[in-house]
Amino acid sequence: MLVGLLSDLVTKEDYAPTGLLYLLGGTMLVGSGFASSLGLEPLLVGAVAGIWLINATLRRLDIIHVLDRGHTLTQFALPFAVGWVLGAGLPGNEVDLEVLAIFLMVVLVFRPLVRVGGAKLSVRAFGAQGSRRTGPQEKTEDLLVLDDIALVIAAGLYAFLPRAAGLAALVAVLVGQLALGMAGSWLATRGAEGRRGEV
Repeated sequence: MLVGLLSDLVTKEDYAPTGLLYLLGGTMLVGSGFASSLGLEPLLVGAVAGIWLINATLRRLDIIHVLDRGHTLTQFALPFAVGWVLGAGLPGNEVDLEVLAIFLMVVLVFRPLVRVGGAKLSVRAFGAQGSRRTGPQEKTEDLLVLDDIALVIAAGLYAFLPRAAGLAALVAVLVGQLALGMAGSWLATRGAEGRRGEV
């Protein structure tokens, strides 16, 4: 909470929104490092400080805007980091094929079925009333795409699972991202061509 309060005080000055990113990042790093030296979990400290910032700061809209713009850096750096981990880990280790098959099944079959099937069921169950309440429905190609949080989860599994199983998780998520991204692009192109044909 002290880190959240300190971040709140730092962001009260009239800085440009882009300047907030460096202030918040520096404050979080210093606060988490200090908490780690006291034996506290840095991730827990960051989570509590983030909850404080989003819910109690007067400039929370600016902070959300900055974090949203900072997501583009994550989209660039995360695949690079995962590729570097795979490049360092694959030459000296084997990939657990059973774990790879399980993760590929989850990523390529179960997750799309649950997301697309759940969206179709909600539309069928609630109809137009549910659509008005929840806003516009996501397109099928958007539901298929595997976002960057899957890479973060796979990287966490790489740290905790045996090396062969962790490498299998990372490979499966990367293959799933590529395959589902291509499928989403194909569906989007096909849908656009269908709409042009109707016109």
